[in-house]
Amino acid sequence: MIFADDDGLFNESCIEEIVNVYQQNTEVVAVAGKIDIAWDKTPPEWIAPYEFMLGKLNYGNDVLTGTDLYLNGGLFSIKKRVFEELGGFNPDLVGDYLVGDGDTGLVIKLHQQKRLIGWTPYASMQHLQFVDRQGTVKDMGRRFYNVGISSSYGAYRNNDFKWNVTIFKYISNSVLHLLKKQVEFLIFARDKRKIYFSMMQRKGELAFFWNLRRNAIRREIKTSPCNTMKKH
Repeated sequence: MIFADDDGLFNESCIEEIVNVYQQNTEVVAVAGKIDIAWDKTPPEWIAPYEFMLGKLNYGNDVLTGTDLYLNGGLFSIKKRVFEELGGFNPDLVGDYLVGDGDTGLVIKLHQQKRLIGWTPYASMQHLQFVDRQGTVKDMGRRFYNVGISSSYGAYRNNDFKWNVTIFKYISNSVLHLLKKQVEFLIFARDKRKIYFSMMQRKGELAFFWNLRRNAIRREIKTSPCNTMKKH
């Protein structure tokens, strides 16, 4: 099985190179490829360290295998049997609301089970991005906000979807961190962009639990196939 974004350009031998990794090592259950960012025009200099948030994935020039490699949803291959065993992707969007960690959650499940993952630079994707849309502080802040939602979903899932002291401590820590960053944002003139992104991530963490008041979201989390397999 291969999953790919619709806003990317792939090299002609992409599928062949992914298959090669599987054939070279039968223990490999998932394969990632090289992802670069293809901007429509020169992006601002500040965004270079954050291109991983846009899907950039590059481990070098050699084929690799390991149990801790990351796969990005833009170019994501996994054996169907393993995909089904793990319950597929975790919940993602419900309407306009992000409620889970999607493909990231599936990667985490692969890591937890020490499944062998492959990566090849010979299967590549050029992820098309537009400076006036994705190359802005606002859009990057939105991405950090979504990371926060995904993190909270992961914490909630690992806690068997129960409200208890562990979850309230998690929420309290998010609130305290957000307040700290708000003070830093007002006081320090330098690194305001970095502080802002941290603030947005904490806001996302809190938004996840706030959104649980919606029936559709609670129902999606409760009935998602992957959540019935969280302990395996």
